[in-house]
Amino acid sequence: MAAVNHGEAFLYGVDGTITGCAVQSVSRKKSFANVAEVVNEQGNRITKRYDDISDDITIELIPKSTYAVPTAGSRLTFDGVSYIIESIDDKQEAKGFVRYTLTCTKPEYIT
Repeated sequence: MAAVNHGEAFLYGVDGTITGCAVQSVSRKKSFANVAEVVNEQGNRITKRYDDISDDITIELIPKSTYAVPTAGSRLTFDGVSYIIESIDDKQEAKGFVRYTLTCTKPEYIT
């Protein structure tokens, strides 16, 4: 059955997929990896420079039985962007599905 909405329309769900699992949540963050400041003789900051934007993403997923868990340092393409996997958290519980949390980054100058 199709969803029925009353009132205003809002974004719903998760964009992007990963083969072999169900994506449960996605968090994105953009920040600068290279930040430098200049202070004057009184110690007051007078210049701040930002460079090297880092596009970071954290993905929580529930794997299917055939899912091959990636390794830290490998590549992952999500929503059309190629990321480097920095870490993988593995959560298991007695009455629940296995969940993996992938923490990934896409540095501005690394292709």
